[in-house]
Amino acid sequence: MIRIGTMIRANGGKAPRRLQAAAGRGFESFQFHWWADIGTENPVRTAGSCREILGTAEIPFSFALYGNPLRQDAEGSAAVLSIRRLIGLSAKLGSPFVGLFTGRLPGTPWEASLPAFTGLFEELCREAADHGVGLAMENCPMDGSEDSGDWNLAHHPEHWARLYSALSSGAGDALYLEWEPAHQILQGRDPMGDINDWADRIIHVHGKDAEAGNGAVIQTLPGNGSTDWRLILSQLENTGYSGTIDIEGYHDREWSGDREIDGQVKALEYLKACRDGRWSGSDWPG
Repeated sequence: MIRIGTMIRANGGKAPRRLQAAAGRGFESFQFHWWADIGTENPVRTAGSCREILGTAEIPFSFALYGNPLRQDAEGSAAVLSIRRLIGLSAKLGSPFVGLFTGRLPGTPWEASLPAFTGLFEELCREAADHGVGLAMENCPMDGSEDSGDWNLAHHPEHWARLYSALSSGAGDALYLEWEPAHQILQGRDPMGDINDWADRIIHVHGKDAEAGNGAVIQTLPGNGSTDWRLILSQLENTGYSGTIDIEGYHDREWSGDREIDGQVKALEYLKACRDGRWSGSDWPG
């Protein structure tokens, strides 16, 4: 069964406090994520504190670092070190993957970053494989394009294919996808084809939607956008996906600030209803 959970921002040691707000609300999994780097935080202690709050080892954890490991400076080095620390933590706690951005040489064309990607990810993939852990590249463009970008190379299927081809035989076995349909919608692409074409590589799904209208595309919570998640869940199940869908909040303007957790719970109930066959539609049941 696909579990439905949420993402918890962990920078500054605030993961336990943020988890307190979500605990007991019905979430079935959690992804703890850091922006840029972990800094001086002890992620093992953070994970232990979160386990104490939940009071069970049955709810699955995963971890992610959304920084730029290809930067040729201290920021890039800190991101690489953080990824390596999360590989070790994931192995220790039995989490199957670490979510991440691939990184990118800032302000350069897409192809210019490929040698740096290959050099680093040959090492990281083998290190992850040695620990029995995968690396899951998220498909967020971060406003990047073929011509320029600052954070990530793994925008869409054509990019994924080029990244896998750049790695030597065997190295890419530990490299997976952390897939989110909203990013495909934001790029004007139909997300449904990704599931069948890349089923063997999708190891994690982010629960975020998008809505197009009046010449703009906005990001929303699942069920508050244009995507029929019953179709996505059905297609994921048909391809054998048994991981988690972790809801990514803080983008839906209607459900932000003090309303964020309530909005996430509505999205959670919608996704569970779609998963369990109690609802089939693109919006929250009345």
